Amino acid sequence: MRQTIIVSTYQSFIDMCMNGLVDGKNIHCTFPLMVCEIEGLNTLLIKHGGHEMTVTKSLII
Repeated sequence: MRQTIIVSTYQSFIDMCMNGLVDGKNIHCTFPLMVCEIEGLNTLLIKHGGHEMTVTKSLII
């Protein structure tokens, strides 16, 4: 089972990726996101070695 990192802000998501903390891990976003932002963030996650991104459904705008 993979570890999941929970992030509560857009900036913490970026920081986790840029500092190599997502390698081999999943990430779950608890902050509001527009649908158009999800693909870009997922691409960034994969680029930095992350596995899967999930979002709290009630926070998708």
